[in-house]
Amino acid sequence: MFTGEMMQDEFAVRLTALRKEQGWTQEELAEKCGISRQAVAKWEGGKSLPDVFRIVELANLFQVDVGDILPDTDSNLNLRFCLEAIGDFFRGAVIIDATHNTYTYVKTESVLGKIPNIKGNYDDLFERASKAIPEANHRLEFIKRFRRDNLIKQYEEGVKTVSLDHRVINDEGEYHWVMNTACFIRHVKTDSVIVVSFESIIDQYKEMEEKSRQEIVERQAIINVLSNEYDAVFLSNLDTGNVLYAFINDTAAIDKGAYEVVENFKNCFSDELDEMHRQLVHPDDIEQFKKSISRQYVTDMLNKYNSFACNYRMIFGDKTVHYQTRFVRALDFETSHNYIVGAHSIESFYQDVARTQNELAKAVDTIKEGEEEKNNLITQLSHDIRIPLNSIMGFLKLAEESGKPDEKEYYIRMATEACDNMASVLNNVIDLVSPGSDNVILKKQDRTIKQLLNRLINSSNSDAKKFGFDGIDSSAEDEDDKKTSMTKLQGKRILLAEDTEANAMVTSAFLREWGVEMIRAHDGKEAVDIVSKSPIKEFDAILMDVQMPNMDGYEATKLIRKLPNKASAGIPIIALTASVFDEDKKAAKDAGMNAHLCKPFTPKQLYDKIVAEV
Repeated sequence: MFTGEMMQDEFAVRLTALRKEQGWTQEELAEKCGISRQAVAKWEGGKSLPDVFRIVELANLFQVDVGDILPDTDSNLNLRFCLEAIGDFFRGAVIIDATHNTYTYVKTESVLGKIPNIKGNYDDLFERASKAIPEANHRLEFIKRFRRDNLIKQYEEGVKTVSLDHRVINDEGEYHWVMNTACFIRHVKTDSVIVVSFESIIDQYKEMEEKSRQEIVERQAIINVLSNEYDAVFLSNLDTGNVLYAFINDTAAIDKGAYEVVENFKNCFSDELDEMHRQLVHPDDIEQFKKSISRQYVTDMLNKYNSFACNYRMIFGDKTVHYQTRFVRALDFETSHNYIVGAHSIESFYQDVARTQNELAKAVDTIKEGEEEKNNLITQLSHDIRIPLNSIMGFLKLAEESGKPDEKEYYIRMATEACDNMASVLNNVIDLVSPGSDNVILKKQDRTIKQLLNRLINSSNSDAKKFGFDGIDSSAEDEDDKKTSMTKLQGKRILLAEDTEANAMVTSAFLREWGVEMIRAHDGKEAVDIVSKSPIKEFDAILMDVQMPNMDGYEATKLIRKLPNKASAGIPIIALTASVFDEDKKAAKDAGMNAHLCKPFTPKQLYDKIVAEV
């Protein structure tokens, strides 16, 4: 009986003899097999034995039977030894005599389950295997490749190997991806068509393949989406700077010369950028633009953020247009260092800014024209602006802290900054025409300030979010807002009286984050009913909106303070209002409220106000 060492020695002798019969050197044999000369030397030195694939390849190369290259024992035994030597990659291995319709299992495992017979009729084995394939298209391909008559036909046509990936359902009802491979063996001593068939489970490889395919689809989808809004889109590599993919929008509003420069763009970090600088970028913006697209800056930014943007001006003929270039990590950035670059005009944003500035100036002029309606107008203006601004800022802050990707965080931070700026502008307007100013005259107009400034805020916030204005610098997180994660309110129970759905959602989200149990009342009447029905002091505090339907916050507070249950009547009540004037704060105090918090407020402001009262 042959041992492994004896098998290797015998194989080495036969391989050397066959090579010399052909007059080949070891280098020539290695070249024909596509392997190294050292591997051939190991075979001929008796130091290693190739797997069955290599043995079949060598037999075909020398035009001899497999038995002529293996030791003088039964060829099936030799093949069995080789098959067992290839390790655990294959779940099962079968030697098939397609001519005589027989099979013999060499590795006694099967992806389908228990093997009924080690030896038997191949047609029966084939029928069992084909019935286990659930998809019709896979089953048809399996028949085309592995049915006995088709195996013989492929052998006669000179085919060396046959392979198919398909799904099967095993005896336990489990689905698996399987790779079946058949290797035809030359058998010059008989007329039999001998096939060695291997089967292995490849679920993990198919999962990786599907993931890779999905990433390609998603990456292409991102580029397609960008190309709808961007004049030019490039897929580039951070290490080489080479442009791997380029898309130029035919509808881009750029002149012919600029189009040609962009179309011939081959490398994001090459000297050809200088030509684009000279032709397109405004002279005052060139230095900043160069820095923003330099290899070092792009590398630093993409290593920290999912995306960033730089804004600059471009010159097209006699026109100057504001532009933005945005850099976004590709899905496989961590391994490939690929990233996407998109350039588009943001001139409409700047036009909207100029338009809103003009409208704001007109609004201020309108406010100054009338003295008689000044107080009512300012109060209404403050309420109508601060209420939606409170919900906008609240939702953005929640989204910023929600653990979303850096890119989304970056967009939201910019939108939040725009909201802060707008709030500052509105405060300046309110201060300018606040009650007590003797030099302001108001004139009633058909076109209300409420309508004008609502459109102003919607336009500014929408465009700022879309274009990432001031997108080159990425500001640090607000350290003050971080402090709201304290737990002093853990386990407290608070009643929120708020009629506006958006503001209620934002406030309740803040309270939940601090471990507060919250009950909501939709108006002042409901708030009074809830508190009056509590036999004991059920709530630690009440957050009371001032302007609500059915009963406002002032009236609700007065009724709560008159409840016979002294514990409930003494619950701290904090006014939540969009009114910022001294008389409003006095009205809250006169109604019996403990504190006053103006909308819009930050999470920390709300947190500190509640902690101070409870």
